Amino acid sequence: MGEKTGLPARKREVMKVDCSEGCPVRATFFCSRCKKPFCDQCCGLKEKGKRYCLNCAAVLHTEKPKKNIELGIDKGLSKPLKVTLLLTTAVAALYLFIAGNGQPSSDRATLPPLTQTQVRDLQQCKEQLQGLSMLVANYQRSHGFDPEVIEDVLDSNEDARLLLEPVDEYEYGLERLPDAGLVISCPNPDEHHLDALYIIPGSSSVIMQSGD
Repeated sequence: MGEKTGLPARKREVMKVDCSEGCPVRATFFCSRCKKPFCDQCCGLKEKGKRYCLNCAAVLHTEKPKKNIELGIDKGLSKPLKVTLLLTTAVAALYLFIAGNGQPSSDRATLPPLTQTQVRDLQQCKEQLQGLSMLVANYQRSHGFDPEVIEDVLDSNEDARLLLEPVDEYEYGLERLPDAGLVISCPNPDEHHLDALYIIPGSSSVIMQSGD
C-alpha cells in the first residue's frame, strides 16, 4: 500500500506541474481565467475562492472599471444607490420613448370622429346661432346699440329655447372679441370637438375654431 499524503489525487498532480512563468518552483494553482499553472509568487488576485495569475489579474482590473463606466455607475457607489440610479435611468428612458413616439399634444387630438348624433347637434347649434344672429342684428338696428344680454333680443312671441344650446341646454352668450367685436358664442364648443363656435350679428356664416 502506498504512502498516504492527505491530499486529493488532483492536488498531488497539480503540485507536480511547473509554474508557467518559469519560476524554479512547482505550481500551486491553475489560473481561473487562462487555466495555466502558476506558483504562489505569480498569483495576482484572489477573489471569491478563485485565483488569477498576474497577467489575468491585470486584465480583470482594467475590464471592471470599463463595465462600470459603460453603465454610468461609479465604482464607489453603494449597491442600493446603484439600483436606484438604474431604475431612475430606466424610467427616464421609458418617458423619452413615449414622448418621442407621436403622443397627442392635447386631449382633443385623441377624440374620435363625431358621431351622427353629434353631427346633427352641431348642425342644429349652427342653425340656432344663425337665427340669433338675425335677432341681434334687428335689435341693433331698432335700438341703435347692442343688447346687454342675449335675452334682450327675444320678443314675447319668440321661443325661449332658441337661446339654449342643443346638447346641454346652456344659454348662448354675447361676448366681444378683439378682432370680431360683438359675437354670439356657443357656451359649450367642446361638445362639438371645437375650441370656439360663434357668429357675428347680421352674418349667416358660423365661425368654427379648432386647435387641431
